[in-house]
Amino acid sequence: MAKKLGIILSFYFAIASFSGFSQDLDPLENDALLKFQNAESVSDRFSYFFDTVNRYSTHSAYDWLDAVERYIKNAESGGDSLAIKKYKLIQSQIYFDLGDYDRSVSVATRIYSEKHKLDQPTKELLLNLLDANYSRLELYDKQVEIRKQKRELGLKNNISFYDIYSNLGLHRQAMKDYIMENKNTIEENDYYGLANYHNSIGNFLLLDKTTSTALTNFSKAKGYIEVYLNDMSSVKTESEIINGNLLKGIIDGNIGKCYVQMGQFDKAIPYLETSISTIEENNIGRTSSEVNENVLALAECHLRMDRLKIAKDYLDIELELTKTSQIIKKNRLFAAYYDRTGDFENQALYLKKNVRIRDSLEVNESSIKRQQIAAIISEENLEDSRRMINLQKLEMEQTRSDMAAMDERTNLVFISLIFTLLGFAGLVFAYLKSIKNQRLIA
Repeated sequence: MAKKLGIILSFYFAIASFSGFSQDLDPLENDALLKFQNAESVSDRFSYFFDTVNRYSTHSAYDWLDAVERYIKNAESGGDSLAIKKYKLIQSQIYFDLGDYDRSVSVATRIYSEKHKLDQPTKELLLNLLDANYSRLELYDKQVEIRKQKRELGLKNNISFYDIYSNLGLHRQAMKDYIMENKNTIEENDYYGLANYHNSIGNFLLLDKTTSTALTNFSKAKGYIEVYLNDMSSVKTESEIINGNLLKGIIDGNIGKCYVQMGQFDKAIPYLETSISTIEENNIGRTSSEVNENVLALAECHLRMDRLKIAKDYLDIELELTKTSQIIKKNRLFAAYYDRTGDFENQALYLKKNVRIRDSLEVNESSIKRQQIAAIISEENLEDSRRMINLQKLEMEQTRSDMAAMDERTNLVFISLIFTLLGFAGLVFAYLKSIKNQRLIA
């Protein structure tokens, strides 16, 4: 998909591809797979894999899969159960990066059944991967269960639900919860954190169709991320630079989508093109939902501007769509294209596809499931409130106990003081009496 998209962008808009640059680099010096294979132990390979952000820059994810499968077979032959689990977790992550979420979950759940044998950092990686998979697959009940596990293992004090709320269409509630949880946790000079914060707020508003306010937040986010990337006062790791550029690409795409919602298609196109280019430069070999959204948005822009050939080129790109909303949007755009070209047979075909999707049993069940998940989340929030109340009660009881102990110590000090004063008074009385007796004798 990336290659074909790059051709379209370069042909129509003269956008340079980063892939040529990456190929000019020294293949041995920048070969992530070779470094992975040359690592001395399972733990070293495991750490290197998850610490390397752009690991597919020289070898595809399928090359990585082949290599990891060989390591799994060797570990199975040697009966090294811990090595098997670590290599399987790497395998699951690669499937996730490819957008094969069903297979990723299948591998990860087998590891999850023996999570008690893993150390805490590996458990956290596993749970985060399952959480992300269930989000992509829209299995929100399972996602809630994974987050409960995180809390029980001490990985999180509270469970966050704002992303699930947003996925359920409750964007305002999601934004409210997100602000409450994150607003006071970001330092003034944390430009990356501030960019991410305003981008998230803008995204909730964009989904809620509050477009102008969303655009304001995205503009703030763009300003912060540019300051972060141009700040030479602090040394950044390769991972930090890649993540910064990736966020910049996502923000540009969101600004473009705002202009699409506002009907300003000529303004939207440059942002969407730049976004796709930036994301693909910094997310090589991985499926990107943001790129999918931006490609569909570009198709819509060109369709609305009667550039039918360009719109069709974008629609013909084989996107790995997993979200129902994206599939419906692509079918709708195809139907609009065939309506413009007078091909009413194909128009009817794509309209029927959307009707089938909307009327399918899965979608109807999804509506019921959303109500169930909302109830689960409400119950979880209630449990969190109960835990907070119980914690406050314990703190109050501890405070009372401390105050009682302090009162007791104060009373003891007071009694001791009284006895000290009485003793002192007795000494004074005895001294005065002795003086009086001496005078009488004299």
